[in-house]
Amino acid sequence: MISKDKDSDDDVQIFVGVAGQKLQTRLRMDAVYFEAATAAFERSRTRGLLARKASATKRLSELKSRKKELWARCRDQSNPEWLQLLSDFDGVHHMLEQAHAPLINEYSSCHILCASSLEAHINIVATSCLDNAQAYCFIRHENIRDKWALLPELLGNAKWNKGDRGFQKFDELIETRNELCHFKADSDVLVLGEVRFLEKLRLTEKDCQESLKTVKEMILDLSTKTGNDVPKWTTESGSSPFEAFASIDLDQLGLKSK
Repeated sequence: MISKDKDSDDDVQIFVGVAGQKLQTRLRMDAVYFEAATAAFERSRTRGLLARKASATKRLSELKSRKKELWARCRDQSNPEWLQLLSDFDGVHHMLEQAHAPLINEYSSCHILCASSLEAHINIVATSCLDNAQAYCFIRHENIRDKWALLPELLGNAKWNKGDRGFQKFDELIETRNELCHFKADSDVLVLGEVRFLEKLRLTEKDCQESLKTVKEMILDLSTKTGNDVPKWTTESGSSPFEAFASIDLDQLGLKSK
């Protein structure tokens, strides 16, 4: 069925089943990746994981105090008390490994998936805004940083200010993704009894919160610059990863597009 608004020939409502209408759906991988990143972050905050980390950290603090006290009264490291302390440090090192391993898994997944969400999003927007040839070259030949920097310019819109906090946080996220995906052994500094490289790799709760926030902020800023709608999944948790839309052939319907 076709109905025309009495006050305007421009407003045409086309209902499902009308000839010439093609119902299509688009997979929003940006939403899929972001939901997975959020899920990884939420898993990292479970009480069990945080309690294990707290217990291992507390035990390490106790051993440090014992070491200081023992050093004050006995510096002969062949003394049985020193040997026992070294054995205890080995034990707490194992505790720290067990406590941090699942957190490292979830934190690294969160960062990588956040970066993947942003890359998927910029590709989706480019596909909808550029012609086929432009979109093909853009998606296949530009890196993620250049994609986000160039797309508003290609569309003749406002450029990014790369000195803004938002773009700097975006740069940090991409740098973190690159560090994790192209991990180099010399980035790993492990000291007996302590895990010191987590902050360097941004494998912390605070950094993951920042990455999740950056995804939404960058998408909102891009929407402002390009005039595209902000996707529902950025404001509604649990949104469908599918986006339905209709493609209408007005000529087939006997309606001439203006």
